[in-house]
Amino acid sequence: MSALKRKIKLARTMVRLGPSTLMNFGLHRLKARSGAYQKALPTAAWASTPAAWARSGRSPFHSPAAGLVRSGIGDASAAQLAGDRIVAGEMLYFSRHWLPFAGWRKNPHTGFETNANHWSRIPDFNAEQGDVKWIWEASRFDWVYRLGRAWAATGDDKYVAKFWALFESWRTENAPNVGANWKCGQECSLRLFALAWAAAAFAASPTSTADRLAQLYEVIGALAERVQPAIGYAVAQRNNHALSEAAGLTLAAFCLPDHPKASTWASIGRQVMTRQVAVQFEVDGSYAQHSNNYTRIALRDLFVFATVLEATGEKIDTVVRERALAATRLLFQMHDPATGRVPNYGANDGANILSLSEADYLDYRPLLQTLAVRFSGQRLLDSGPWDEELLWHFGRADFPKEEQPLKPFQAGDGGYFGLRGPNSFGLLRCHTYKMPPSHADSLALDLWVNGVNVLPDKGTYQYYDPRDLGTYFGSTAAHNTVEVNGQSQMLKGTRFLYIDWVKAQLNDFAADGTRFDGQHTAYAERFGVTHRRAVHRRGDEFLIVDDVTLSGSGERDLVLRWHLKGQDWSFAARTAHSATLGLRVSVFASGQDGIALLQGPAHSPETEESLYYAELAPLTVMKAAARTAKSFRWITTVGPSVPAASDGELRWHDLVLPLAFGAPTRPAVSDREPVASRDLR
Repeated sequence: MSALKRKIKLARTMVRLGPSTLMNFGLHRLKARSGAYQKALPTAAWASTPAAWARSGRSPFHSPAAGLVRSGIGDASAAQLAGDRIVAGEMLYFSRHWLPFAGWRKNPHTGFETNANHWSRIPDFNAEQGDVKWIWEASRFDWVYRLGRAWAATGDDKYVAKFWALFESWRTENAPNVGANWKCGQECSLRLFALAWAAAAFAASPTSTADRLAQLYEVIGALAERVQPAIGYAVAQRNNHALSEAAGLTLAAFCLPDHPKASTWASIGRQVMTRQVAVQFEVDGSYAQHSNNYTRIALRDLFVFATVLEATGEKIDTVVRERALAATRLLFQMHDPATGRVPNYGANDGANILSLSEADYLDYRPLLQTLAVRFSGQRLLDSGPWDEELLWHFGRADFPKEEQPLKPFQAGDGGYFGLRGPNSFGLLRCHTYKMPPSHADSLALDLWVNGVNVLPDKGTYQYYDPRDLGTYFGSTAAHNTVEVNGQSQMLKGTRFLYIDWVKAQLNDFAADGTRFDGQHTAYAERFGVTHRRAVHRRGDEFLIVDDVTLSGSGERDLVLRWHLKGQDWSFAARTAHSATLGLRVSVFASGQDGIALLQGPAHSPETEESLYYAELAPLTVMKAAARTAKSFRWITTVGPSVPAASDGELRWHDLVLPLAFGAPTRPAVSDREPVASRDLR
């Protein structure tokens, strides 16, 4: 990239960030480089004797009887096995990868160990270090919850003893403000959550001595002191970092009522949380980060915040309660009842904090049940293994059920549109962005049929790796939509920021979930292209019309991709067929194009998806490509059979769809019955 282009890109990025965000980012960087953070938060050794305020520590989390929780653990042997692996020296990374524990400041893959400098002197990215999340993950203390479940399942104090051994090891190797594990305020806050939970969960064990608990609360105090001075940087990011840090300060204030800064933490935490919830959550529950996994993190933050307020007897702010419930119910409408999964939409960083059940990382049912009870007093789901969380947090699971049927939905504030059939669900996004987009995926279709994510979102993979696959997975090419001239719908400004945010328009949405019609102009300025997508549903069959309008002269390269689950797909006559799923995906075109089925790792990463952080799995890609100077139409059908096509028209259920670009769809009627043309796209 030329120097001029870099300057133009930088200028556009600065405009997109806005003056207040730029000021906060600049101030944070200035404090780090000037040594201001080192002065405000100096490195220090842990005190030989914890302060008096640490000895009066307390936790707002519930301390359920072990027998009660044991009765709610669906698979006690699995809970015990996870605890045994940790006792034996392994660590579970990102809820997926069991690896030998290498050390608190080491990347378990590369063996690289970060230095023991002040956290402000450690770089954000380092090729030798690799993805810093591999270093941070163990220090999120998610292993605490697994040891707690193993203890509840068996009653064996060896799991509590292992907690204290790991805690003391962490404390020894991570003195206040020393090293990478103090670098991120959100990471400090999530660690704080785990420690406060452990204080309650392990209180009854004889290994939890008064001295050990005082040391634990001393660490909580140090973590809160680290978070407070830099919370403005978290607020500037306009994402779940601010919510985590606000919840962390609120929690620390409750845990340490005699700490000299407790009242300050409580005030800052509540003020930031209330303001940021109103900023980050729309009235319909849509979340600012355009990511289902980030929504889950944000809701866990709100759960912690509400738990503290309940423990203090304070009323939960109306905006927090209402928007937390709206977001929970929106995720509920997106979830697959057979698996608990939701579309792998937006950035997915492998986080699943405060997870207290046997549910897989991809299963959102524990979150839905716990959040619904916390903010409404009613469950959303029938009883199941996910109720274990209710026992941990509330000491009971016999809450009344709120009857919320799964149905088509329109969450207009965030631009989410759900087409739900008897055994199917399609999610589309049609949104003019007001907050930073996560992926370049406007009008992408995520489709589920009979509990299988037939047309999946490919995920995120990893935030930093030598091949930079994370950039690819966020691109338009990695989504079920149309790409123009090999470019994403938006330009990348920085590693985590797009510029030129998409502008979109909803044309039509049927309340019964049988029709969606929307368009975006992301390619209009660069290439003179507008993409309009209509989706029709009949039962559990879907038809998609993609009209790509070209203005001006010259040829454009258009590509339509359908990412198909798994590799059990054969291909013939423009149709992909899965005998296992009993489905056919057929693509028809208004003009000449090339269409192919790509399978296997030979085309990596094009033929891979990432459901779990840093893990790739093979899938199939159906790819149609046209080089054209004329506007173009593709029609795709998903169902058990291929519809009839003749005389330039496609007949599908009650519709007739001309293959010619822009021609209106019309109802299918008898040849003898005249019908007026009607644009049903």
